[in-house]
Amino acid sequence: MILSPHFSLAALSWTGHREIDNTVPPALLPALIRTARGLEHVRILLGVPVIVLSGYRCAALNCIVGGSMTRASLEVLLRTQGGGPALATAIQRMRERKYQETDSQHMRAEACDFIAPRYGSPFNVCRLLEASDLLFDQLIFEQGWVHASFIRIGDPRHTVLTYKDGIYSAGLTRSINL
Repeated sequence: MILSPHFSLAALSWTGHREIDNTVPPALLPALIRTARGLEHVRILLGVPVIVLSGYRCAALNCIVGGSMTRASLEVLLRTQGGGPALATAIQRMRERKYQETDSQHMRAEACDFIAPRYGSPFNVCRLLEASDLLFDQLIFEQGWVHASFIRIGDPRHTVLTYKDGIYSAGLTRSINL
């Protein structure tokens, strides 16, 4: 299924974790189409293709990759997973109290992690997008990639963050190591 001129359902729901069924629920398709449209705008602003690293994530996949999850979402995984890596990861996260106030925007099909190597580094991509007219909710420089989210309800917050070593900082900050 084509979501926009350059982004397909397969590209925005792909995962290397073959043991996880990451099928997008039909109710989330409008959000994923909005995300694809946001990425089209990113592509136009950069003038080069973008490579999607992670789009939609079901709860099990989001748990495995360490995405933001609430205690309630982890409890659902504990009740519904018959075994495997998602269950083991959920148990470990519950034991360590590694849960947040909100679930990841990836689980709502509102976010995408990507790179645009033909444009430049993720930092430079973020710098351009921050200064642009792109209507994003969050733009996060995650060192090796860019996270952008696009919401339907309310006005986008236009929040810019830097993520490094488990910590989110306000604004765009370039690491000395980059």
